[in-house]
Amino acid sequence: MAKLAFYNARLITPEELVLDAALLVQDTRILGMVSANSVPDEYAPIDLEGCWLSPGFVDIHVHGAGGVDTLDAEYKAIQSLVAKHLYHGTTALYPTVVSASPRQTMAALLAVQDAMKQEPLCGKVLGAHLEGPFLNPAFCGAHEIIHLRNPADCVDEWQKYLQEPVVKLITLAPELTGSEELSRAATAKGIRLAVGHSGADYDQLQEARTWGVNQCSHIFNAMLGIHHRDPGTAGTILAMDAYYAQIIADGVHLHPALLHIIARCKGAERGILVSDAIRTAGMPEGEYTLGGRTVVLKGGEARTVEGSLAGSNIFLADAVRNLAKLTSVGLQTAVQMATLTPAKAMGIENSKGSLNKGRDADLVVIGDDLRIRQVWSRGKQIR
Repeated sequence: MAKLAFYNARLITPEELVLDAALLVQDTRILGMVSANSVPDEYAPIDLEGCWLSPGFVDIHVHGAGGVDTLDAEYKAIQSLVAKHLYHGTTALYPTVVSASPRQTMAALLAVQDAMKQEPLCGKVLGAHLEGPFLNPAFCGAHEIIHLRNPADCVDEWQKYLQEPVVKLITLAPELTGSEELSRAATAKGIRLAVGHSGADYDQLQEARTWGVNQCSHIFNAMLGIHHRDPGTAGTILAMDAYYAQIIADGVHLHPALLHIIARCKGAERGILVSDAIRTAGMPEGEYTLGGRTVVLKGGEARTVEGSLAGSNIFLADAVRNLAKLTSVGLQTAVQMATLTPAKAMGIENSKGSLNKGRDADLVVIGDDLRIRQVWSRGKQIR
């Protein structure tokens, strides 16, 4: 049995930065913290040279990386996607399916389900996130409008999706007919729901919360914005403490001032950093695809040929660093928004998202420049 003691580090917890302590790990689990001078002899010491020690990042909205996408619907694609994000500190993720035909969507779900069962990806792939196809065409963003559907018009389709245990999160527009029925059926199965690509107003979002909708996909992007006499979709999410807000902190989707506003409104407890990365992440400039649409990566931005932003080109580690640098929230809050808060939103906080006893030994070592130094997944060093 592997016994490790991580010491000479600043341990990041939601409550405080812990100094002069060592984190004990046995095999795949965290055993807890002890004072640095009381580590049992049987533990192999890992000197982190004064770096920050964070829980592994949890990405609940991520389509792809390294030239592959969840919609490729192949085990090897999911494996490659995970490897790319894992290298950058994302130790748990939910491969996200962009709006597509029922056949393509089901194939992607089955590929994710297969990946969850394979030993190399066990504990890393936690389920699938369906971003659509139940989205408002007026706020389609980079989604192919021909694939968008009202839940009321395709009950048999979404019932099949809900039968698959791999589905853990669904993004939908609650103003569409049939959304209540879908939401209540999903909630009954423990599936989380996010409002996104939506023009839902204040009253509709108040109602949707009672159906089980508990978060918002990429706040402000592809949704009704704020007017001083109408809070719109984005303003209502900011105003309602009951909603988590997913945030793309790539420096493109949201102005730094708006990042600061969102972080102050939602805080570490309700703000969730997501990458929304597509297959362009980690790739050179050029043409790629997203859900059948051509996407051009240029100057760090991925856009459709029509000019719409098409997901991001970052990893979650970049989002943590950007939020810490572009706002005043600090590294501790930024880390929580990429670890414990998404874990809580998805109901997996007993295994992921913190350095507490009994959690998976998913660890990220961060230097003072906020760059990743080491990555550990369930007690094994990846980087």
